[in-house]
Amino acid sequence: MKAFILYESRIFTLNSVPIKLGRNLDNHLVLSNKAVSRHHAEIFVENETFYLQDLESTSGTFLNDIEVSEPAALKSGDKITLAEVELTFYTDLDHLDKTTKHRTSNLD
Repeated sequence: MKAFILYESRIFTLNSVPIKLGRNLDNHLVLSNKAVSRHHAEIFVENETFYLQDLESTSGTFLNDIEVSEPAALKSGDKITLAEVELTFYTDLDHLDKTTKHRTSNLD
């Protein structure tokens, strides 16, 4: 089961989960925005469904503009907001343009 995060015109492939997101360098996806907490959120899989979970961040984690207070199921095209940073979650890349598809990195 594959999943991807689009961030700043780059695609990150989620090769293993959980994936930690935050400002600290020990995260899988480092977001260098001061409003993002050191360990802000994570994406994990349970029963073949991807979930987003806030890790007690200071400025909150939002899924499609709704604050995440407990693990929330993700679907392709969902908008994830961590503080001021916007990411998009995908399970396929068919609708993205070829230029964006070539800017892919792996998150392990």
